Parts: sequence; C-alpha cells; structure tokens
Amino acid sequence: MLRAEIGYEPPDEAPQVCFLTQGVPHADLRRGRIYVCEWTSRDGRVSLIHEYLHLAFRRHPNGRDEAYIERLAQQLADS
Repeated sequence: MLRAEIGYEPPDEAPQVCFLTQGVPHADLRRGRIYVCEWTSRDGRVSLIHEYLHLAFRRHPNGRDEAYIERLAQQLADS
C-alpha cells in the first residue's frame, strides 16, 4: 500500500478541532485532537493544516520535523 511506503496515514476518524483562547497551537497525537486559536485567516489555516499534518505523519520519519511540516503546510495553504 502506498501510504505505508511514504509514511502518510490519515487519522482513522476526523480529528476534533479545539479552540484555544491562549497558548500555542498543537496536536494531541494520542487523542487525535488539534488545538488552534483560529482558522479563518491564512495564518490560522496554516496552523490548522500544520497540526493536521503532525497527526497524518505521526509515523513518518519527518513527522516531528517542524521545518518540514511547516513548509508543507504553507504549500498546501497556498494551493
């Protein structure tokens, strides 16, 4: 299966997106939750995509590489 070869694995269930009133956006890999401050601006969408990618690439060698994930999130936000 191609997904296993590249390390991408979509979450089994849609992640729960939680609103942060303060703090740093992050993903809870164990619970499948994404925490973001907002998602209506471009920066907010990039944060949401960024944290989703941490979930989807949790078994990928670069899944915790912040520069890799951010670069990919920026590209996806602009496509």
